Amino acid sequence: MVHWGPIAIRWYGVLFASGIILTYLLVKWIFSREGYPVSDLESVFVYLFLGLIIGARLGEVLFYEPDFFLSNPREIIKIWHGGLSSHGAGIGLFTAYIIWTRKYKVKFSKYADALAIGIPITATFVRIGNFFNA
Repeated sequence: MVHWGPIAIRWYGVLFASGIILTYLLVKWIFSREGYPVSDLESVFVYLFLGLIIGARLGEVLFYEPDFFLSNPREIIKIWHGGLSSHGAGIGLFTAYIIWTRKYKVKFSKYADALAIGIPITATFVRIGNFFNA
């Protein structure tokens, strides 16, 4: 953890954000190389980001301590208390992509390959963040 005045910056958060940024840049490069509209990437990335965060938190809440969180619902939004789960993130990403494809009437397989390439990047950065945070 690094302290910057009253703000404490955790390695997990820095690496999580770095993974997301690198994933976006790589997938943007793939989109431009394949001739896909970058506007579609920007749209789907918002959905995927929300699916990632919401799914990861709900996975942590429902899979690990549902009794505590259901008894203390205000704690659910405090991601710094209890954290996130990778399998919840996977479920959230898949669900968000399904919702996006239905809303924008895009065939599921059109962008799935390009988007899936970035998942291991973010996952790796998250695991390194877990290591640093012990």
